[in-house]
Amino acid sequence: MPERNEVTWTMLISGFMKYGRWEESMWYFEMNPFKNVVSWTAGISGFLKNGFSFRGLKLFLRLLESGVKPNQVTFTSVISACIETGDFDLGMSVLGLIVKTGFEDNVSVCNSLITFCLRMHEFDLARRVFDRMETRDVISWTAILDMYVEMGDLGEARRIFDEMPERNEVSWSAVIARYSQSGDHLEALKLFRQMVQEGLRPTISCFSCILSTLSNVKNLQAGRNIHAHVKKIGIEGDIFISSSLVDLYCKCGDTKDGRFIFNSIKKKNVVSWNAMLGGYSMNRQMDEAKYFFDNMPTRSNVSWGIIIGGYVENKQFDKVFEVFNEMLLSGETPTKLTFSSVLSTCASVASLEKGKDIHGKILKLGFHYDVYLGTALTDMYAKSGDIESSKQVFDRMSERNEFSWTVMIQGLAESGFADGSLSLFEEMKRSSSVAPNEFMLLSVLFACSHCGLVDKGLEFFGAMESVYGLKPKERHYTCVVDMLSRSGRLYEAEELINSMPFQPEANALAALLSGCKTYKNEEIAERTARKLVEFAEKNSAGLNFSEKGLVTEGTVLHSHLLKKGIFSEKFIAIKMLIMYLDFRKLAEANQIVKEFNRFDLVVQNCLIKANTEWGNLVEARKLFDEMPERNEVTWTTLISGFMKYGRWEESMWYFEMNPFKNVVSWTAGISGFLKNGFSFRGLKLFLRLLESGVKPNQVTFTSVISACIETGDFDLGMSVLGLIVKTGFEDNVSVCNSLITFCLRMREFDLARRVFDRMETRDVISWTAILDMYVEMGDLGEARRIFDEMPERNEVSWSAVIARYSQSGDHLEALKLFRQMVQEGLRPTISCFSCILSTLSNVKNLQAGRNIHAHVKKIGIEGDIFISSSLVDLYCKCGDTKDGRFIFNSIKKKNVVSWNAMLGGYSMNRQMDEAKYFFDNMPTRSNVSWGIIIGGYVENKQFDKVFEVFNEMLLSGETPTKLTFSSVLSTCASVASLEKGKDIHGKILKLGFHYDVYLGTALTDMYAKSGDIESSKQVFDRMSERNEFSWTVMIQGLAESGFADGSLSLFEEMKRSSSVAPNEFMLLSVLFACSHCGLVDKGLEFFGAMESVYGLKPKERHYTCVVDMLSRSGRLYEAEELINSMPFQPEANALAALLSGCKTYKNEEIAERTARKLVEFAEKNSAGLVLLSNIYASAGRWVDVSNVRKLMREKGLKKSGGCSWVEVRNHLYSFYSEDGTHSKLAEIYDILELLRSEMMAS
Repeated sequence: MPERNEVTWTMLISGFMKYGRWEESMWYFEMNPFKNVVSWTAGISGFLKNGFSFRGLKLFLRLLESGVKPNQVTFTSVISACIETGDFDLGMSVLGLIVKTGFEDNVSVCNSLITFCLRMHEFDLARRVFDRMETRDVISWTAILDMYVEMGDLGEARRIFDEMPERNEVSWSAVIARYSQSGDHLEALKLFRQMVQEGLRPTISCFSCILSTLSNVKNLQAGRNIHAHVKKIGIEGDIFISSSLVDLYCKCGDTKDGRFIFNSIKKKNVVSWNAMLGGYSMNRQMDEAKYFFDNMPTRSNVSWGIIIGGYVENKQFDKVFEVFNEMLLSGETPTKLTFSSVLSTCASVASLEKGKDIHGKILKLGFHYDVYLGTALTDMYAKSGDIESSKQVFDRMSERNEFSWTVMIQGLAESGFADGSLSLFEEMKRSSSVAPNEFMLLSVLFACSHCGLVDKGLEFFGAMESVYGLKPKERHYTCVVDMLSRSGRLYEAEELINSMPFQPEANALAALLSGCKTYKNEEIAERTARKLVEFAEKNSAGLNFSEKGLVTEGTVLHSHLLKKGIFSEKFIAIKMLIMYLDFRKLAEANQIVKEFNRFDLVVQNCLIKANTEWGNLVEARKLFDEMPERNEVTWTTLISGFMKYGRWEESMWYFEMNPFKNVVSWTAGISGFLKNGFSFRGLKLFLRLLESGVKPNQVTFTSVISACIETGDFDLGMSVLGLIVKTGFEDNVSVCNSLITFCLRMREFDLARRVFDRMETRDVISWTAILDMYVEMGDLGEARRIFDEMPERNEVSWSAVIARYSQSGDHLEALKLFRQMVQEGLRPTISCFSCILSTLSNVKNLQAGRNIHAHVKKIGIEGDIFISSSLVDLYCKCGDTKDGRFIFNSIKKKNVVSWNAMLGGYSMNRQMDEAKYFFDNMPTRSNVSWGIIIGGYVENKQFDKVFEVFNEMLLSGETPTKLTFSSVLSTCASVASLEKGKDIHGKILKLGFHYDVYLGTALTDMYAKSGDIESSKQVFDRMSERNEFSWTVMIQGLAESGFADGSLSLFEEMKRSSSVAPNEFMLLSVLFACSHCGLVDKGLEFFGAMESVYGLKPKERHYTCVVDMLSRSGRLYEAEELINSMPFQPEANALAALLSGCKTYKNEEIAERTARKLVEFAEKNSAGLVLLSNIYASAGRWVDVSNVRKLMREKGLKKSGGCSWVEVRNHLYSFYSEDGTHSKLAEIYDILELLRSEMMAS
């Protein structure tokens, strides 16, 4: 440059600073002859942006020495440098300079000063700066709001927030975060909703905070909505957002989705790894957590703490010590929280030695007895039996909270130091501000109970609600019952149980029973024992003695039964045995068995049944062999048990040996064969049953009918029907239901309906079966009538009618029924979910689809192949192939249906490169797969690819479907490739496909569009069936091929000979034919009849065709009048047709008016400019052409490039205007040049 000014130099200084090249920047700064405040500030702020705050401050001092006066940008940069360096003194000096130079009222400078004061924790000074500001902006208010948030003064922060004249995303985020951190989650959510309603976009930290809030209140649905939103705005990949999402899903129990999101994080850090690790731990998935932990690339002490805490929560105490030792060996220092977790484990297993060892490590690391570690140590020593050390740690604690006092009071009480526990409780009330809680009072009641202070205990119990405001719970009542029972006050204890405001715990009844034994009170013992058994019958947890720690009390109940005579209460003992076996409480079950001091057949049968259900057939057989006596139940149980696990030969051995063959054992064998897939063997056994003279029961008949269905033996089924009537089971509901199903499978619909109609009693299965019949018949009206009449509906009946509506295209009714089904509390079946997802994909309701997706994920059926394939289809049909592919990748066992769903997704979204790559990598392809990829290329008009892939398909040996043939024929029609069309026609005939309605229509269309109207008509005439499309294609083909009379004749023939009603496409072809053969009045007659006769409202194209028809015949005024009377803006083609007529018939007046309209249209509609340019060109008005094209360039418009193609040796070659990508471009242009030169020479 021959000349430079201050702007030139400053731009170069800033530019080099921007890209970190500060040394070159400073070279230009030093060489700058025009150093002014802007160039100085460029250097100072540049150093700051590059992390060289000290260099920036040194440059600022040089500025002051140079005498240049700083400006507001200089001051804000320097204050930022003071914040970065933490130089408070320099910052205060800058403050003085700001006042001196008159910038103390500048808003941006004051904002920087407030931020500086806050960073230095000079809150009073920050407030003074804020208060003296005459003008404040949103940054000023937000800064002072941040101050109160940081100070923890939520009240003042909210007052400032409410006073703010304007709020931005940062101020909203600050106050929301504070409410969330303080535990007021509902207020945080309320503010977030208000923020969004005011149109503000939350910041990343705000989204992260609100996700954390939702995870704390376990509101997964709201969390999913936020997830969908962050996905939509493209910030799901942010590490804070994604980690918060992982935490949300996991805290709501959905680790599957949590892991799904974790896997999608591109740049994972230790926070995201810890979030997922914590998710597995809190959901008790410790095997997954440990595997995940072992594979973490980096672990922090927080990671170690999470895995240890997880093992503590899951009571895997050996693992706690194992991992803690690994942590120490790795050199990682445990946090206080980790130490607390390990100490709680020592307390749980009462491992005093390990606890002392941990205590030593805590002291070695210099951790003091703070409230958390002190409490953990106190608890560990107390629970490990060293109450003296526990009290020592407690006494040394400088600070104690509610938990510390609770642990010590409880420790003393449970260690037998009841007096000490009560004394400490009184000391706490005197010397601290901690209020008694329910756990302390439980310990106090326990202490009173174990040291005989009954009246004192009752006094504490009475004071709970009146003095301390705590409502007694079940455990408090139980403790008082125990206290009264221990002291012999049994009637008071029983009275307290009877007066409880809720059902008493099993422990309370057991405590009273124990007291009755001690004080020999038979009367109360009898009543209490019966109550305990009644409780157990209603609540299975009631007899779960091992988990309740009530083995002693259980023994007391058993002792009581023995004392009364075990056989007088045998039904109770058997009931208890069955319950124990159901819950696999073997110790308790064996205890009851032993109390039967001699063999009992019912007990042995119970044990055999339990073992067969558990799959323990060896033990079941052993018990059977040892039995001195057996009955029909014994034999049948073993027969059914072996059948259940597929061991039918052994089952039949026992069946043949069974001396008590009755209908139950026969039926066990028959139904067992059926369940194992041996229907013929089951039927043979049924014939033997009949020969034996045993009368079948309802279960036998339902099993036999099922076997007839499986074998397809209609004759035998009818014989069984006769036997059912003969034996009097024709009115049995389950038998009739089986008969209806049998008739439906045999397609005997009338017989099925007769069985249904004569049933006196019908259940939901009967109604659903007959509903299925009408659904299968396609009679939706009758199916709906049956559905509405049903007194009760189950999931199957709902699913059947929903599926039928969906398949018939009535998607809104299907969705309405689905919502109604869910509202009635029914759980949809897999097929129903699959169907409704398909419905949503058809109506393109992605949000509702996402909700269904979330639900199927929650209930754990997302992995089902039908559900996942439907989800892929949903997302793809709604245009979201990215999520569709995400779901496809998550399918563990993919089949050709799921592959085709994803392939179809790419194709329908015009992502043909992805579709082809996907198709090439498919492990298995069906003819449907080939049809999808070919159809995709057809839709995207990539016709050369259609033929290429079709040839690949034929070479692979796959037989094209009719749909694939139709797609390829439509391509031949589009490129007018008659040779290829004939070739495909030959293949169709060779494969034996007849001229059905679909292939016939496709062939008719192909021949017509390829110019062979004779062949087109031949195919059409040979079609045995024609639909609306067939007639349309032929009428249109004749019209466009110049056979206008033929087109009109065929239209009249269709009206005479078929039930097909004319449609808008046919009438467009008819109008076109009338236009091109001069039948103007006939054409106007058809146009007038469209709405009055055929009920079809004419569209733009119909009006344009009539305008063209009138213009061609010289009826220009009528044409213009029609344009002016159109109920919508005319097409550009209509105006062009009239203009063309004006040119032909030399009508300047109408031409002028029409041209003006066309120009106006072109200004509003870009398509009109192209047409106008063409009209001017055809008229030789090149100046106007130039002006229109200039206008097109200004609007960024371009004419669509011309395209032509030629077929050479069965290969299609396409050429596009201005396309320079052809492989033989140079050769083509050489030939063109040669042709041009020869043309010029001639």
